Amino acid sequence: AARLAIRGAMKKAAETRRAVTVHCEKCDHEWVGAWIPMDAGVFARLLKSIRCPACGATARSITMVGE
Repeated sequence: AARLAIRGAMKKAAETRRAVTVHCEKCDHEWVGAWIPMDAGVFARLLKSIRCPACGATARSITMVGE
């Protein structure tokens, strides 16, 4: 019964999550930088410290992609 409850909670969480796509201005690489919802403080720290996995550019070169 516990496994079914956990599985149901995980499915519900997956349905409510949204990917935040980010773009590197230096090399044009795009990737999922985060999944929301998440704590606003954690999200802010993540965006300050994010680096491009392709070229290593710092957060100054990373922008969020609009829908």
